[in-house]
Amino acid sequence: MLFAKDVPWRCLEGMSFSLFSTEEIRKLSVKAITNSNFLDSVGNVALNSLYDLALGPADTKEVCSTCCQDFNNCPGHFGHV
Repeated sequence: MLFAKDVPWRCLEGMSFSLFSTEEIRKLSVKAITNSNFLDSVGNVALNSLYDLALGPADTKEVCSTCCQDFNNCPGHFGHV
């Protein structure tokens, strides 16, 4: 068991935040979000929507269409509007 005295101490000297540029967003994106409907007419996930499987599974029964991983292993993927 680690005690506080056993854990090496580090001081954070700086941190910065920034936004992705439009070009970076497009390069990182796996899907353009063009559909405002979440589900299609029969209740399936709508293509090009926020729940598109290319962005990662939203449910434990689904598999990501980008990395083919399940809900627990897919890291999720960027899309752009």
